[in-house]
Amino acid sequence: ESSNVYVEKIMEYALKNNIKSIVLLHNHPTTDNTFSSTDVELTVRLEYMLNMCKINLYDHYVVSGGIVHSMRDEQLLNRMKL
Repeated sequence: ESSNVYVEKIMEYALKNNIKSIVLLHNHPTTDNTFSSTDVELTVRLEYMLNMCKINLYDHYVVSGGIVHSMRDEQLLNRMKL
């Protein structure tokens, strides 16, 4: 299963509202707590764009089986810096 994430809409909202930091959160309907390659690619792309605008991507969480998992804790953030 998948969902649509509109990076441009996130960027537009953040810039329009002078946002300084963003947290991403989504759930997996199963107990699979791993971030998909699509999750990671999208997050790295968004983080790069946010960094260009001096907006911090604090973390990306996935909730599965009632447990919250952090992309930052798994060292999947800050892979691409300017």
